[in-house]
Amino acid sequence: MIPLTIAERSASPSVAAAFAAIRAAMRRYVSTIIVESVIQRALTHLGNVPLTTERLETVVEDSMVGLRLFVDPNLLPNLMVELTDILTEAADAERNPRTLSGTVRASRPRR
Repeated sequence: MIPLTIAERSASPSVAAAFAAIRAAMRRYVSTIIVESVIQRALTHLGNVPLTTERLETVVEDSMVGLRLFVDPNLLPNLMVELTDILTEAADAERNPRTLSGTVRASRPRR
């Protein structure tokens, strides 16, 4: 796993949990090295700013550019739905911290 960036260290607990769930979801579809590479590229592009749910969406969007090349085309819609669910629950958890456990539930496989 890549070292935590300043952006990750500054994240709220709900965003940090969503970030971990996003990584886990991506790893179910492609290798860890590809996931870490596309995430690192997206975080570098974002810069060293606090990671909010809005910025997390940007990281996912930037990561998907690279992931689309490696994910089985038949499974790509499943990954995109999983990531959307995680981001939605992260936004909900940021507004209402009691829903934080929902972010963890979203990281379960849907296959």
